Amino acid sequence: MIDGDIAEIFAEKGIEDLYEVQVEPLKAVLRGENVVVAYPTASGKSLIAYIASINAALSGKKALYMVPLRALASEKFEDLKAFSRLGIKVGISTGDYDRRDERLGRNDIIVATSEKIDSLIRHRTGWMSGIGTIVGDEIHLINDDRRGPTLEITLSKLRNLNPDAQIIALSATISNSTEIARWLGARHFKSEWRPVRLRKGVHYGRKVYHPDGSEEEMERSGLEGIVERTLGDGGQAIIFVSTRRYTESQAEKLAPTVMRIKGETDISGIELGDDRTALRLKNCLEKGTAFHHAGLTSAQRKAVETLFRDRKISLIAATPTLAAGINLPAKTVIVRDTKRYDVSGYGWTDIPVMEVQQMLGRAGRPGYDREGSGVIIAKKPEDVETLMDGYLLSESEPVMSRLGAENPLRTHTLALISTFGISSEEELYSFYERTFFAAQHPVEDIRRTLEKVLFFLFDSDLIEIGGGALKPTDFGIRTSETYIDPMSAVIIRRALEYSDEIDDFGYLHTIALTPDMYSLRPKTSEMDRIYALMDDVSTPVDASEVPEYAYLSAFKVALVLKDWIDEVPEKRITERYGIWPGDLASRVELSEWLLTA
Repeated sequence: MIDGDIAEIFAEKGIEDLYEVQVEPLKAVLRGENVVVAYPTASGKSLIAYIASINAALSGKKALYMVPLRALASEKFEDLKAFSRLGIKVGISTGDYDRRDERLGRNDIIVATSEKIDSLIRHRTGWMSGIGTIVGDEIHLINDDRRGPTLEITLSKLRNLNPDAQIIALSATISNSTEIARWLGARHFKSEWRPVRLRKGVHYGRKVYHPDGSEEEMERSGLEGIVERTLGDGGQAIIFVSTRRYTESQAEKLAPTVMRIKGETDISGIELGDDRTALRLKNCLEKGTAFHHAGLTSAQRKAVETLFRDRKISLIAATPTLAAGINLPAKTVIVRDTKRYDVSGYGWTDIPVMEVQQMLGRAGRPGYDREGSGVIIAKKPEDVETLMDGYLLSESEPVMSRLGAENPLRTHTLALISTFGISSEEELYSFYERTFFAAQHPVEDIRRTLEKVLFFLFDSDLIEIGGGALKPTDFGIRTSETYIDPMSAVIIRRALEYSDEIDDFGYLHTIALTPDMYSLRPKTSEMDRIYALMDDVSTPVDASEVPEYAYLSAFKVALVLKDWIDEVPEKRITERYGIWPGDLASRVELSEWLLTA
């Protein structure tokens, strides 16, 4: 069924036989059919996509492997690179959205994020229309407010450019994966089977209550009891909590328990930096625990992941983002918090069932564990039944398109007109009729929002409209090519028009006010300084034009960037503004991109 040379390389990785659930989708793939594979974590979905990509490359076609996260792209690239000895060239690209990257097309298999692929399409990169196989990994993230619209639009564009390309979509087990399969014209394969059995339960006190009515009792109460049992069995644990600060405090709290069982950890040679977060992380690592969140630098996160994979540390406390990204399984997964704070103003809200199931799905390591344990923590005895019914006995929410909101429609509509050849309103609606949104709703549901978006683009001189015809302006084309939000482009243009009145700090505040920049919430102690500066700084956006919190947050971002430009030591910046090193790194990267634009 599988070419001998390919099978030999998989065998070297310890994969000698197919799981039963892999056989039928793999047969369909080798027949050239489109497939949607909705299986749990670690059930062998990636192997199906790898073989589809390798098969395309060996038959002289290009394969595009699309992932939602940079870390996941690196992981897939390393896996696929093993097949280079078959004469296959494998390439990767995850950033720099202002390049055509024609040289990337020299590869047979290209691994990239959906944003990077979208930017390549916007730059009319020649090789994009010659793809034979398209893999969409983690396709259920169409449901994600931030990443979902770009994933959906990019897949829709790829299908338009390559109507005969084979599509392989990989998904977690979701309630409406058949709907995605219908949209893609694909065979649907769904299973709950896992190579390592996952036993789920709700924990309170010293007991774990399981959906089948059985109970387990720990020697000690609380998280310590679960961790002791896991480490005593030679396993590792991941604990998911709701905030960054909780990850750090939880890793520190459990460090004595881990060290008592496993002893001290040798982390000599690991470079983490000298800031407060780095020293705190180093102290945890030496005791066998770690914390993992977006506030760490990429080097710090990679160090934690490597030490955990190498089984040198036994426990990670993480925010839920870890569950949606890299392949980092553990014998036991503990979901401590099932609520998180919604910065949109809704306060503490329940984490969706699908996300909690993704977290629990990290439990059980093929090749190491015969059984994985996924535990949700109840804070009160009456929560046990609520959590059992809500998360363990309920089906996950259906995946819904997020394309109908004004912000993504504004960005992607301009790109379709400016760089994808859409030249009339009729063509625009025809394109949207082939999206997943249209598979779930009548396109009429977004017509009013689209009309509002078209008026904004016309009024902002990004497009021209006449007699139903749509034509991009030079400003519109350049905005799409730089891969920024049209609203960001309008703000930046206004700053350039008033350049005689704006100083360097004003430009920093300008880019910090764009929707493409991540905000930083000011501390109460910083407010006096910010209010004092407001009278002395000229920016093109008046304080009355945006919510006060956004205006003040942008000031904090600008202050952080100015200190970084002035070569204030990064350690001092993070301590002065109460931010994590990863926050500084991400804002610097974004500011370079926006200032280039």
